[in-house]
Amino acid sequence: MGAVHVAFHKQLFKRLEFYLFMIWGFFSMLGYTIVVYSISDYGRAVGLTATQGALLAALFNRKFMVPRAGLLVANSCLSVSRAWPACHRAGE
Repeated sequence: MGAVHVAFHKQLFKRLEFYLFMIWGFFSMLGYTIVVYSISDYGRAVGLTATQGALLAALFNRKFMVPRAGLLVANSCLSVSRAWPACHRAGE
């Protein structure tokens, strides 16, 4: 009803909060990347074997897989799509 939508506001670059948010995001991702690629070496430093260090890294990465799969199933069961017919049969 006469609404004007702007895809991107250029005034955003004039705000200090935008730059602080971008710097925070950069350092957060940098820290996460450092942890992901150095956790197996850290395991070796605290006395684990190479196999145990690799398992430590695998378990660290696995913690992101399980919630995503659960969200996928929940989204499919709660949405209108019929991607998972078993969910919709159970809900009928």
